[in-house]
Amino acid sequence: HLTVKMRELWTLKGAKMRDFGLILGLFIVLAGVIAAYTYVFESERFLGFISRRPDIWIIVMILYPILSAYPQEFIYRLFFFRRYQRIFPTTTMMIFASGLAFGLAHIVLHNMLAGVLSTLGGFIFAYTYARTKSLMVTSIEHALYGNFIFTIGLGWYFYGGAIQ
Repeated sequence: HLTVKMRELWTLKGAKMRDFGLILGLFIVLAGVIAAYTYVFESERFLGFISRRPDIWIIVMILYPILSAYPQEFIYRLFFFRRYQRIFPTTTMMIFASGLAFGLAHIVLHNMLAGVLSTLGGFIFAYTYARTKSLMVTSIEHALYGNFIFTIGLGWYFYGGAIQ
């Protein structure tokens, strides 16, 4: 039986300033790598979404965290960690399983880049959830990466690539 208290859905309890520092520090490094990759290997997409459709881009920036990141984190972190804690008794096993499940869920997008980025993101978000036990913190982190992916020009792999 899985129970979730309403306050668990919105609280930052369990997160410390150090956690936000780790999140931001890792994001800055990985954002640089992702931006460089996009600029070098996907130059035709680099900042294309924001430059071609700023109206749609702003809508995505607002709705993605609410309609995509938060629900996914509810499923793959809060629910997954609670539901499968008996199967994966160690934190390391749980992080690995949650991250892998998150990556595999993106197989429907039919492209390697979405699968790889989602799996790596899944490991990162699962590690954050394991540290903080905060759905809100992991949702914010997920939204940060997701909004950046769309902004930099790789969002196509998570949306457009699925309809090719």
